[in-house]
Amino acid sequence: MLRVVSIPAYPIIKQLDGKKDDKFKQYTADVQEARKRVLNQTKPIDPQSEAARLVIYEYKLSENRDLQNIAARCVIFESSIATLNRMTHRSELSDRNTLLLPTIPGLFVPYDANAAKSELEKLMLNARIDDKNAKIITVHNGQFLFFPGEDFNPTERAFFLYPAGKKGFHYPLQSFTVTSGFGIRKNPITGKVKNHDGLDLAAPMGTQVSAALDGIVTEVGTDAVYGNYIVIKHEGNWASLYGHLSLIETTLHARVQAGESIGRVGSTGQSTGPHLHFELRQNGKAQDPGKLLFKKT
Repeated sequence: MLRVVSIPAYPIIKQLDGKKDDKFKQYTADVQEARKRVLNQTKPIDPQSEAARLVIYEYKLSENRDLQNIAARCVIFESSIATLNRMTHRSELSDRNTLLLPTIPGLFVPYDANAAKSELEKLMLNARIDDKNAKIITVHNGQFLFFPGEDFNPTERAFFLYPAGKKGFHYPLQSFTVTSGFGIRKNPITGKVKNHDGLDLAAPMGTQVSAALDGIVTEVGTDAVYGNYIVIKHEGNWASLYGHLSLIETTLHARVQAGESIGRVGSTGQSTGPHLHFELRQNGKAQDPGKLLFKKT
């Protein structure tokens, strides 16, 4: 059973300067001590003990509204501040008057799927929902599963830096496991070594597949390799391909928006199990989606 830990009233930090603000001086001392414990790879982390030690400070934002700079001054993970404050992007700092600062580096994930407010929170929860060591932390802006010592994984960082809705590609699945990357590999069916022009994203059969960017559907069909597939043309001579679908939910020449459902994960064509084969092409040449997703075109 998950243990609930409530955080008491927050000490107030007015300046991120230990010479001028005693509370900040104490905060940085707490962080340094916590970093020695949870970032020490020679000793396992005790989540229950760390949850009991966690203290949250409240920083009254002044002219310093750069999240990276604040995280560096506090010597704490940017992801720790972002997830505790339920931020989905760095730019959200401009709309806030206060910021919660944890003394222990780690991730704060909404404990329940119904409490997740963003794609980023849903993604983090899905990746950790089976973790039996998590502790529930009660904060004034919600209850979180606390994962001391953890930072964003590459996919989560991409969601944070370039959230869906920003102009740029985003992943066509909300949650997935990358089972095959872009580049040279041995084909799991033919055994031949050749270039893999996309990413294989494993997900349960029937999972919703969304358009990675606004565009027009230029191909809908069935192929011996890709199975049921869709190609969408985007601005800047870009195109995205979605293969092995169990169901196609769009039509040829349809205009689609980023995030719009276009099909369902399947295992058609050359496939060893339910997954989405996802490609990005520019001027007809395949590009590595892992390096391009969420980046402005």
